[in-house]
Amino acid sequence: MTREEAVEAILSPKGPPTDPVEKRAFEQWLERHADLRRMQEQQSALFDALDDWTTPEPSAAFDGRMEALIDTERNREPRWLGFIRPVLTPRWAVAAALGTILAVAALVSQGPTPGQNDQATKTAVVLHPGDVDDVDEWDRALDDLEMLTEFDVLPPPAAEGKS
Repeated sequence: MTREEAVEAILSPKGPPTDPVEKRAFEQWLERHADLRRMQEQQSALFDALDDWTTPEPSAAFDGRMEALIDTERNREPRWLGFIRPVLTPRWAVAAALGTILAVAALVSQGPTPGQNDQATKTAVVLHPGDVDDVDEWDRALDDLEMLTEFDVLPPPAAEGKS
């Protein structure tokens, strides 16, 4: 038996071990260690006092008072709600709704105008032969350009030779 097991057996409400082998090992620990023996005596006196103690009967009105206390706590509103309650009036709700509508209208009215995206669509992608070393890279670049023209990101390529 280790010291931790002996202390656990002392502090256990069940008392010392009942198995004869464990009980003998526990008693040997108590014989060798005076501090554990003192702890065992104190713990035994405490458990005896707890066994002798009788619980008092609650008063007849105890249940009613406890239920009333629980109900008042249950019905009490949180402190933070007390700070917000004056703001939660219909007047403030209407003001908040109108403010939100004005903010959304301002954001929508500041959106892009039809002529603003022309600059982005006029940007040309120019590939120089020095930028691409492999024929496969050229092929991928041309495929990418073709895909971009399909999605109206780039303007359609101008036919060469027309002036």
